[in-house]
Amino acid sequence: MIPSHPLDLGAIIRESIRIVKRIYWRAALLFIIFTAPGILVVHYGLDNALDGGEVILHKFTAASPEAPKLIRDYLISSNTKSNSFLLYRLTYSKLFHVIDSVKEKVKLEYPDSAHSRIFARLDSIADIVDKQTGKSVGDAILSEVGGGLVISLSGLFLLMLGFVACSGALYDLTSRAYEERSFPLDSIFRIAFTQSMWLILIQYVLIFLAMMMGLGLVVTISVAISPVLGAFGLFISTFFLIYAILRILFCRAALVSEELGPIMSIKRSLDLTKDNFWRIFGISLLVGLIIYIAYALIQTPLSLAISSDLTWITEFIRGNTNISFLFRGIKGDILSIELVYFISSALTIAFVPAFLTTFYYDLRTRKEGELEYPDNAVLSIENSENLTKE
Repeated sequence: MIPSHPLDLGAIIRESIRIVKRIYWRAALLFIIFTAPGILVVHYGLDNALDGGEVILHKFTAASPEAPKLIRDYLISSNTKSNSFLLYRLTYSKLFHVIDSVKEKVKLEYPDSAHSRIFARLDSIADIVDKQTGKSVGDAILSEVGGGLVISLSGLFLLMLGFVACSGALYDLTSRAYEERSFPLDSIFRIAFTQSMWLILIQYVLIFLAMMMGLGLVVTISVAISPVLGAFGLFISTFFLIYAILRILFCRAALVSEELGPIMSIKRSLDLTKDNFWRIFGISLLVGLIIYIAYALIQTPLSLAISSDLTWITEFIRGNTNISFLFRGIKGDILSIELVYFISSALTIAFVPAFLTTFYYDLRTRKEGELEYPDNAVLSIENSENLTKE
């Protein structure tokens, strides 16, 4: 639907929903294909790093059976203030109840300088491990854990590229759906990999550098003059950061839909959002809240169904020194977090691009009037499906 008149809030929401319905499963498929390789590599790397950590902890236990308990006491005593987010305390009340009770026991066992005394005992155990293995604990940890961490970092880089490519593909998909053109996935893949991914990546780098240099300079100079001025500078920088984000909110849609370069698409977004800041702010805030609620409605049941109950950490804090049980629990919890994130993201990935694409076309219509496309470029989805059947 190419609008012949500007869209109000209700029309923007309805049109965004229409696009989501059209592309829902295609968007999920794109997300899975683009991001699954990176997530799998990250998971494999973390799994290897945890295996290395288990080996190191076994060596500490072999040197001194009290090592796991000392490590627990050290971690508990290091958090002296017990300041945790209220949300986490409410969500994991059983866990924090155990932490608080064990912390009191640690205080009684080490009445003075608990943290430093426990560290000294762990340091003496580390000396024993050094002699047994013939190398320092730091080198041992690096050799056991380092390879997994390197793999995880490689996976994060691959995942970042996947997100960027997915972003380009999704904006291509949503703009085609909005214009009621056909959207063959092979064409979308080709454009994403050969063109939009690299242009969006350059765009991200330019935006990041500009914001960090500009805002960082303001905060640094303000803090150097006085702490009070520094706090004021931080507040002003935060406001301008929000302002800048909203002004360039449509640069990716412009880059893909109008086939502009990284800099020109930023300029295009600045042009479209000129004199519209508060309208964009209000609509984005409201629709963002709706999208967040939809995401929560999908994620919460998944979390309840998949997430673990943190038995592994509760038992460890209580004094269960079964190292294999501990690391199995850690791996299981990481896997559940990954699954919840991956599934909920795949099912909601179309929401934001659909809204921003609709809003982007609304801004174009308000600025330029009715949007026109060559007759041979416009093909309704219904006709496309009918032609495919024939």
